[in-house]
Amino acid sequence: MHIQGLQDTNAGNIGNSLIERYQIGDMPVQLWATRRAFGAVTDPASISAEDAEDVTELQTGDTIDHESPISQIQSGDYSGLFTIDEFLKAHITVSSLSRFAHD
Repeated sequence: MHIQGLQDTNAGNIGNSLIERYQIGDMPVQLWATRRAFGAVTDPASISAEDAEDVTELQTGDTIDHESPISQIQSGDYSGLFTIDEFLKAHITVSSLSRFAHD
């Protein structure tokens, strides 16, 4: 996950995309997710399997087994990746982001 302002481009890369927009005062903020499970399958050199598993656990609150999205991706089903989005949207709030607006 990374937080950024202003860029509003999502080129359709399922491994990394915009999942939420926020407004903090006069500053627009966007929440993007990098789905490491997807990278572990499509570009194994980009992340170790162990690191992908750790990040997937963090991004989902350990609500899914890392092997589930891996198996789904390998079979062409990408629906399991979006558990990451739902978890992050539920747990990242404007109040938790506002401290970044002043850093």
